[in-house]
Amino acid sequence: MAFPAGMVNFFIDPWGEVMPCNGLEERYWKESMGNIHDRPFMEIWESEQAQKVRQMVRKCPKNCWMVGTASPVMHKYIKYPAKWALQNKLRSMHGKPACIDPKWCDVGQDPCQGDLREKF
Repeated sequence: MAFPAGMVNFFIDPWGEVMPCNGLEERYWKESMGNIHDRPFMEIWESEQAQKVRQMVRKCPKNCWMVGTASPVMHKYIKYPAKWALQNKLRSMHGKPACIDPKWCDVGQDPCQGDLREKF
C-alpha cells in the first residue's frame, strides 16, 4: 500500500519546518520541504525541494505508519485491513489469539516505492 506522507498530508515541527511526516530520523534521512517562516506554505508545497522530499519518502526504509497516514490508505485499500480484522475476529470467537504474523504487520508499498528491504 502506498504511503501518502508528504503527498496528501504533512507535519510542521515547532520551528516551522514542513516535513512529510513526524517519524523521520537522522540515521535514515531527515529533510525539510521548507520553512513557513521563510516562504508561504503553498510555495513550499509546490517547490522542487518538496518534490525531492517526496521522492525520498517513496524509498523510506522505515515502513512506519502514523494514524494520519494509515487511515487514508486503509480506507483506499479496505480489503486488506478488513480481511485481517474479520479473520482475527473469528479467531477470537474460537478462543484463539490474534494473528500478528509479520506478513500482516508489513504493509508493503506500491512498486514505485521500491524495495523497502534494500539498504537506503
